[in-house]
Amino acid sequence: MPKLKGEEWKYVIILNENDNATLSQISCIYCDKRFVGGISRIRGHLLADVKSGISKCSKVPYEVQQALEKQQSIRLEEEAKKRRHSALDRATKAESIASDAKKQILLPSMFQNARKDDADKAIARLFYASGIPFAIADSPYFKDAITAVAKCDAHYKAPNRRKISSTMLTDEVDAVDKFIASFKEEVVKHGVTIMSDGWTNVQNRPIINFIAAANNSCIFLNALDTSGEVKKGAFIACEISKSIESYGMENVVQVITDSAPNCVAARNILEHQYPNIVFSPCTAHCLDLLLNDLAKLPWLRDIISDSRNIVKFITTHQYSQACFRNHSNLELLKPGETRFCTNFIMLQRLRTVKDALQDTVTSRAYKNWLSDATYKKKGVSVTSIILNEMYWSSLEIATTICEPIIEIIRLADGIGPCTGKIYWKMLQIDQSIETINLPSAEKSEIRQLVAERWRMLHTDLHAAGFMLDPEYCHHSQHQNEEVTTGFHAMIERIFHDNIQSQVKAVQQHATYRAGQGLFSRPMAIAAAKEMSAHSWWMTFGAHVPELQQVAIRVLAQVTSASSCERNWSTFEFIHTKKRNRMKCKTVRDIVFVHANLRLKDNLQNINYKEEIIEWKDQSSSEEDTE
Repeated sequence: MPKLKGEEWKYVIILNENDNATLSQISCIYCDKRFVGGISRIRGHLLADVKSGISKCSKVPYEVQQALEKQQSIRLEEEAKKRRHSALDRATKAESIASDAKKQILLPSMFQNARKDDADKAIARLFYASGIPFAIADSPYFKDAITAVAKCDAHYKAPNRRKISSTMLTDEVDAVDKFIASFKEEVVKHGVTIMSDGWTNVQNRPIINFIAAANNSCIFLNALDTSGEVKKGAFIACEISKSIESYGMENVVQVITDSAPNCVAARNILEHQYPNIVFSPCTAHCLDLLLNDLAKLPWLRDIISDSRNIVKFITTHQYSQACFRNHSNLELLKPGETRFCTNFIMLQRLRTVKDALQDTVTSRAYKNWLSDATYKKKGVSVTSIILNEMYWSSLEIATTICEPIIEIIRLADGIGPCTGKIYWKMLQIDQSIETINLPSAEKSEIRQLVAERWRMLHTDLHAAGFMLDPEYCHHSQHQNEEVTTGFHAMIERIFHDNIQSQVKAVQQHATYRAGQGLFSRPMAIAAAKEMSAHSWWMTFGAHVPELQQVAIRVLAQVTSASSCERNWSTFEFIHTKKRNRMKCKTVRDIVFVHANLRLKDNLQNINYKEEIIEWKDQSSSEEDTE
């Protein structure tokens, strides 16, 4: 598998991992072009480098090209600098050898090398003895710490645990608060979405966290220990209200919660209190429930059951799994416990490795192993399913139904805003159902399930986003009453006390629909599919200021509370069973600093959980020492 160290790897999907250390079969996420190569060919594809021998990507966004060009220029400067230094080193070394071939090594340099070896060993020993993930060594914060210590004198003493967990933690929280103050300044322009979700920690304490999202960024606001509280709608509404007031109700565009009954009750309470804010359910959660509804259909339930039996049998026996790996470079995927969509991702993988599975169960080695009475009964059943073409035909129908739903879940799961895409993507689900080879009664049943979850999910924000997304500017949204009503409702919310601005925004929308002014430029038309929707409006909407304000506030919002769920992973990483005596406030402060500093310094992709060493003799828990 290639070493995924460059930023370029996030713009492709690895299809078949190659044994070669640098090359794999990959696919561009923008144009779906498949090719074999590494980081240089990815860069050549995205930047149209003729030397790379690969065609240019026709759909790569302009911002991505700019970022890659900037990275490439920095890389070329660094390489040129290294070449100059290398040439200088060779020249000076040659002169030194020519003048004195037997020059004595100075004693200070010998001692310096010895001290460096001792320091390296001490750091490595700290990692080994404390079970620290090796990936921490690549953290810029670790390197900054070593550099800062090196600048101190020999009498430097590291702070003790009490100081780190009390006064120093408080100081760091204050520093992050200053960073968040600058984030709040951007909120005035783009508006903000507040998200909330619940979780239970290792001490069985119920915790609710609050996240603010705006302009491709997420900020951790707070975590509340609700032990002893009755978590009814009124209580949750009160806590969400505090977050709204902290940003100013005029700056909050949307509030997202899950679809639990108490959260629905909280949204109903807050809608009367804040009529100009949109209160939405989580898009990913609603569509996950839609997949659960589909999984209850009798014919789909049987397909999922058979598929789980295949995956379970192959993966739980070492020999059968070894036989399968001899025929496939891809692994079978097991369904998760918390997401219904993982069942359908499992089906997609099975469909991909169909030939490998059939080759496995028809191989001589597998048949000889299956002759053992221990595995024979279950194995024969699994083999008959794998060789049954009716099963594969039904599995293909199931994946065809669910692929557009999973696509929307993946879109909504990111931190980037996608308000304008959800409405159109949901319409495409209905169109894909029409192409499926199913009886009309079953198609009607599927459409009904989709319609029920859409009623649960749909808000005015989705309608207005579809109306204003420049990618769909040539669609006939004005003929859709639901879309038009939602669009006008969002204008009234944003300019709730200014009728004249409302009228101007509606009038300016006619200019946008007609493609007049800056909208008529070929550059604007081409950028509509390349730039993010709210960035496009910031670039080309200056001549329609009222409509531009509406569009930016609508299109800059996220539609899912997935950032809250990701934040629980941060909690779980910090507040483990071995550190379960830390008080909720201390955990909250550490998560507050951890999450927001990584956001500030663009370190979201660092994997701190890599290669964690677990020691059986470490039974002591960490105390909270404030």
